[in-house]
Amino acid sequence: MATKRITQETFDAVVKENMDDFEMDAEEAVADAVQQFESQGVNLMNIIKQVSQTTSDGQQQSSSRHPILLILKNIDDILNNNNQSHSQDQNLLKECQLFQDQCSQGPEYRIVAADNKAYTKMLKVCQRMDGNASNLSIALQTLAALLDGQPDLVDNVGIQFIMDTLKKYSDDALIQQSTINVIRLACIMHESNRQKFVGCDLIEQLILVLRHFKTQIAVIKEACSTLRVLTLDDDIRVPFGKGHEHAKMIASQCNGLELLIDIIKLHYQDTTIYSEICATIGKLAVRNEYCQEVVDLGGLTLVTKALAERMDEPLIVARSCSLLRAISGNDDVKTAIVNAGCVSLIIAAMDRHPKHVHIAEQSCAVFASVALRQPTHCADIIASGGADFILKAMKIHEDVESVQKQGCLAIRNLVARTREYCDVFLEAGAEAILRQIRQKHKSCDDEAKAALRDLGCAVQLKELWTGTSFKR
Repeated sequence: MATKRITQETFDAVVKENMDDFEMDAEEAVADAVQQFESQGVNLMNIIKQVSQTTSDGQQQSSSRHPILLILKNIDDILNNNNQSHSQDQNLLKECQLFQDQCSQGPEYRIVAADNKAYTKMLKVCQRMDGNASNLSIALQTLAALLDGQPDLVDNVGIQFIMDTLKKYSDDALIQQSTINVIRLACIMHESNRQKFVGCDLIEQLILVLRHFKTQIAVIKEACSTLRVLTLDDDIRVPFGKGHEHAKMIASQCNGLELLIDIIKLHYQDTTIYSEICATIGKLAVRNEYCQEVVDLGGLTLVTKALAERMDEPLIVARSCSLLRAISGNDDVKTAIVNAGCVSLIIAAMDRHPKHVHIAEQSCAVFASVALRQPTHCADIIASGGADFILKAMKIHEDVESVQKQGCLAIRNLVARTREYCDVFLEAGAEAILRQIRQKHKSCDDEAKAALRDLGCAVQLKELWTGTSFKR
């Protein structure tokens, strides 16, 4: 992998040289520069591969005057001007809008901006606009545009300012939405930032936001997305994250489950809110008692109702199945799901949306979970035609590893303790499908092998370690 790096100025200078000395057109000059640097092992991930714009008099801008760098210079000039006025603030906001447009063009634009101290400048803009909610919202949106994919930029000063803003403007929906968006981007794939924000009472603040803005769709969506991010373990730089502990704090200490169920009941007809909250509750169902609490609070009844009444909406069906999968880790909840008639509803959904990959995956996952160690549940799934629909989903989505893996698990769990159902799968062609999976999807080999074994098919099991010492 290429590890060498160059600056944007160096790249722009080579492009300019190609155009001036070799009379190349813009596209050819950029392509030649890219080829030159890549042949030398230079990683151009941080480089904007475009020609600098021209000035009004037709003269090409110097490399230091690339558009995004020019915008940063203008912002810096305004910030350093001691004559702070309304007109200056308006000019600053215009530059912020231009900066957002540049950042939206790709990660390389954000990287170039970050390399030129954009984070420090944007934080200063936010601090300068503090006191004017409308202006501050634009400043926060600009900071968020920069932080997308770059959570390492955030420092302790920024975290403290962001949390102070969240608390200070507790009645302003737009500020809350913009601030929470910044927090979410700062926490994605960054465990240290997550823990610092949680240490500043972020979870409690997000719960307060959800209670206060129950009717504000955009705020609810942003808050739910951020709560989910806090439960992730996606930072490879740390051996263990605290996503589980954060989920426990949200669910139990802050009564998050009850609040989320209340909100979803209030916005039952809103597809966005229903989907967001289903996804959030699924991330919080990390303990046996939380799964049961979702049922006790009416969550299962709500999901069953949504599957029955909104079968034609793929997103609703997929999110409903995802939530059922999450809470079915509890054996009592498994029984409640089957007794509620969800098996037949899921099969109807698979029949209605056979080509929807997420419905196929989540449906197979629900069957795999509900059938685990539950022979009576297996009987219900098989009697409802579950075997045929599982295999049909695996055939339609043969290139999707996640569907294949969940299908294998479902087959294995359905026959592991109820061998009488092996013939149902074998007669429907399960063996050929499973053997094809072993050849095509190496990541699903263990699941496919287990399903073949429990179906009674011939399978070679390798003994990876015999207990003897290794001899060279």
